[in-house]
Amino acid sequence: MRISGVRGSILRRSEDLGLERGQVILTFDDGPAGAGRTEALLDLLDHHGIRAGFCVVGREVERRPEVCRRIEAGGHLLVNHSFAHVSPLSLTEEALAADLERCDAAIGKALGRDHYRSRWFRPPGGILSQGVQRVLARTGRDLYPITNFAWDIFPFPGNQWRIATSLRGDLKRCRAGVYILHEWIYPILASGPVPSVRPGDCPWLLPVVEGFIAEVKRQGAVFVEPDRLPQGE
Repeated sequence: MRISGVRGSILRRSEDLGLERGQVILTFDDGPAGAGRTEALLDLLDHHGIRAGFCVVGREVERRPEVCRRIEAGGHLLVNHSFAHVSPLSLTEEALAADLERCDAAIGKALGRDHYRSRWFRPPGGILSQGVQRVLARTGRDLYPITNFAWDIFPFPGNQWRIATSLRGDLKRCRAGVYILHEWIYPILASGPVPSVRPGDCPWLLPVVEGFIAEVKRQGAVFVEPDRLPQGE
């Protein structure tokens, strides 16, 4: 059965996720990235004592299992982000369920844990449909949502300024949220109405994260544990 139904969004309001004013969660998609990018990000988070959610792609975990182990050792949350980063609209429900299992197997192998199972799943492209929801229910996983998307996967001129402005403005308005950034621009294999994204580096990531951390502190907000979201999303 092909993934079908009305395409939804993983965007949620912070109050619907039980976040109080001043509570912030940082999440990062599409890693572990190469060329020391994830390690540098972990160094920055460790320096500030921040634990984040890392939505990992199974094939990247297979390439860099030691980085996956460091993510967990640092107290960060590992989230299943699929094995192959294929648009859910391009898969049957059976194929999507198998892809999630393959991602969990890659994480489990990296951590040395047989029968590892993720609680959370964030679909590639943020695509949520009735079919995706059925797979989540059938496999006993919860959706890992976001409250803001800074459009950091498109290498526009001046993108670092645009991303930082978006994050800062949203934090000032909402004073809480689950924020997503990308460790690198991962290609999403798409069909139908979902546009393909070209792969590339995100040289703005570390300066944007550092600036956002400073802004959170300036506004008197705090970073909270990434697994504090309610079940059943």
